Amino acid sequence: MCECCCADAVDYGEVVSGWFLVRARKEGQIMQTGQWGLVFCNGPSVVWTTTPIPNPFEGKTDAEIDALPDDEGWIEKAADFQVTGSPDMCLTACWDLVEACRQSGYNPEEHGDAEWWLFHRMGVMLQSGELKPQEVPPKEPHG
Repeated sequence: MCECCCADAVDYGEVVSGWFLVRARKEGQIMQTGQWGLVFCNGPSVVWTTTPIPNPFEGKTDAEIDALPDDEGWIEKAADFQVTGSPDMCLTACWDLVEACRQSGYNPEEHGDAEWWLFHRMGVMLQSGELKPQEVPPKEPHG
């Protein structure tokens, strides 16, 4: 059985080309209840705990950043996404994910780390409602 089925993961929709954001509703083989994942096929290639939020520094000058009272712990939250992986995350999956990010607007020269760009993108999409839990039909009882 695929990990998304084991974890009864909710599909939030496509984040970047071919990659979907999911969240576990119960313990799976890899994902724990409440964890987020990025899925290209059946199982998550990246798993993390922190809910993505937009980067509070995005589009601000250094002076504006220095004047911020609080960054909402964004760096620590983004670091959780950056360092937590899944056994399914191989070099090919990494490459495919970065390429999908590039197709969706990521530019390494302009944006720096792909992880931080993607965490911000997911946060913006969740906050705006572009990503939201998809309606899942009730499961048929097994006879």
